[in-house]
Amino acid sequence: MVGAMQKNLKVSILGKTYCLLTEEDDDSVFQAVELVDNLMKRKAEKMPCGDEKVAIVVALQLATDLTRKLKEMESCQRRIEQLAFLVDQGV
Repeated sequence: MVGAMQKNLKVSILGKTYCLLTEEDDDSVFQAVELVDNLMKRKAEKMPCGDEKVAIVVALQLATDLTRKLKEMESCQRRIEQLAFLVDQGV
């Protein structure tokens, strides 16, 4: 974001307060915080091994989900390009 103002937001994850410095819009940040908080709570119930390990497992889960979605987007983009080529060729 060009020229976006950074702001401080206070958020809570697993009952701990964090101050975030961000340029993102508040709704996006709070939506992400809610997702992370919910995932961490669910993992913490199943894995009583400490917040740090839970955070790492959740981070890996989110990274795996992101990687899968990026691959899906790349596949869709290739398909769009193929279809656009066929339309350009009059097929």
